[in-house]
Amino acid sequence: MQEKTLLKITEHRLEEDYLQDLIFAPLSAAVQLAEADIIAAEEELAAFTSKAEVGQDTYTSVMLAQARLDECKIIREKARTELGQKRLDVEVMRRKFSAEESDLDQRLQMNLNIRALHQFVMPFDGAVESHSYVGSFLEEGDPICTVLVTDPTIHERQRVLG
Repeated sequence: MQEKTLLKITEHRLEEDYLQDLIFAPLSAAVQLAEADIIAAEEELAAFTSKAEVGQDTYTSVMLAQARLDECKIIREKARTELGQKRLDVEVMRRKFSAEESDLDQRLQMNLNIRALHQFVMPFDGAVESHSYVGSFLEEGDPICTVLVTDPTIHERQRVLG
């Protein structure tokens, strides 16, 4: 049942609260921070431009301020892109999870049906030792279980069923 456990962990990681708190909130904060940097860079550019127009500063300062503004806009777009990509990644993970969960449920049900078809009542006292578990894949000839006979009158002490 290890596969079921792994699916439960994945399901928890795809819950909206988990995603919002640990994935989307930090990425959204990065976008907001970049937008705040753009506002500050625009104000800086405006200040340097107005000073340069009256001869109080050089146009080199204006060009550097413009370069900072351009860099802030690039950082914002990278942050937005990363947030959008993460949303797409989560959607892909949700669809993959849904398919894996459905596939596992079908395989488990099929194994239960196969097991039910092969159940029998032993005509003698003994114990059954399983070699497979629900959800495992078997090929023709693979041992499913071993019957340990406890009746001393029966000469065959072990028979492998497959």
